[in-house]
Amino acid sequence: MGKFLDLRRNLKDAVLSIHTDGDKSVAADLVDAFGPYGVPLTMLTREEAATIADEFLLVRDWEFDQGAIPRFLGRFVGLFPDETYDLLLRRIELNADARKNNQPSIQTFNLVQGHISFGSVPAEKRLQLAQDCIARLLQADSGEDLATLFWDLAGYDEASLHLIVNSAPGANDLGVQNIATLIDKAIPRLAFTHTGFVRNLLQHFTGADRGQLVEAFAHQARHFGGGVFAGSVETHMAQRGKQFADQTAAFPDEPGLDDLARALRKFT
Repeated sequence: MGKFLDLRRNLKDAVLSIHTDGDKSVAADLVDAFGPYGVPLTMLTREEAATIADEFLLVRDWEFDQGAIPRFLGRFVGLFPDETYDLLLRRIELNADARKNNQPSIQTFNLVQGHISFGSVPAEKRLQLAQDCIARLLQADSGEDLATLFWDLAGYDEASLHLIVNSAPGANDLGVQNIATLIDKAIPRLAFTHTGFVRNLLQHFTGADRGQLVEAFAHQARHFGGGVFAGSVETHMAQRGKQFADQTAAFPDEPGLDDLARALRKFT
């Protein structure tokens, strides 16, 4: 048993000496080193975990090898949520810099081959990270990636939605714009499925700011998501249109939501 542990420790030391330098093939090999017959993630200290996460920062193609990196991070995050969150924040910053310099974007979210889920992270920790994320979002020059990250972290339970409502007061023009982006990135038809949250959020805004968020909710309410359907496209779209019209007709036309009700009816 002692010799086996020594071998594992030696293997871990060897793995920690690997530097990807942004090379996707080396990064995929690094991921494989933590496979079933490799180094257990439980052997890593937090400092070592941060070192490993750093090696994926500059790898542009996270889709390579059937999404090896995001699949690995989906396991890694359960033990090291802070280190994973820090990696994603820095990827977002890199992508923002790339856009400013008219360079190709660095895709981290909405990958075809893999998705990093924080579902294995305890709820209290996810909310802590989401609180930090919403604070960053309200001040960001571009909120798209941070909005996606927020929903990945927080989900849609009552405590998560309260984070948004409690962060909204005092938002400046940029903050309101980014809240609108957050709404757009949410699950489809948020106004219909979480009407209480919508009312509580809108009550913090007036004038043009409220108008912007009302339009964001109304537009997002028309999102139906993807999925496979049977029959013709025309029939499918007609069914969607009828569903939207029925939900709009049932939407409460009351103080606090009447302007959203009007905005929704414009699409029927």
